[in-house]
Amino acid sequence: MSKRGIEIVGDPFTKRRRSRLKEAGVKAIDDCLTIVASLDERIKEIEQKLKTQAQESEDAKLLRTIPGVGYFSALAISAEVGDIKRFPSAEKLCSYVSLVPSLRQSGTTARLGRITKQGSALLRWVLVECAWMHFRYAEDSRLTKFFWRIAERKCKAVAVTATARKLLVAIYWMLTRREGFRA
Repeated sequence: MSKRGIEIVGDPFTKRRRSRLKEAGVKAIDDCLTIVASLDERIKEIEQKLKTQAQESEDAKLLRTIPGVGYFSALAISAEVGDIKRFPSAEKLCSYVSLVPSLRQSGTTARLGRITKQGSALLRWVLVECAWMHFRYAEDSRLTKFFWRIAERKCKAVAVTATARKLLVAIYWMLTRREGFRA
């Protein structure tokens, strides 16, 4: 584009910059912008379907009572967890998601390490992102206070993983008891 004298600094997909690209009159750019516009339209349709599914799902409605959990996250969590009754305890669910420390044992010596990372990577990622959003929207909740208490002793990455585990335990009890989130 610089060969044709078109200089776009920053994100080329804002409305103002897209209109500037259209004004350039280059057919290849117009074709690309048409494809981007059709993809944007398709994304909006899919987002609307996801919102509708989140409003119809009882589990997603319960999960959305947690500050920082949106419709996409609620659907992803409920889809990955499935029927909560298949987990006899919150610890089993945490183990399924691999938000538990690894264990190395030799004789009477036991050492706990990093999380195992053998479970659902998608669910771990969603829970960590929900934890970050929870800190933003619920500054005085127990989870946020727990995060800052751990973050003082260790790094924020360790603290957010530990908080995601606590959030998963709360999700287990919410889905088991069929009640909303209590800060």
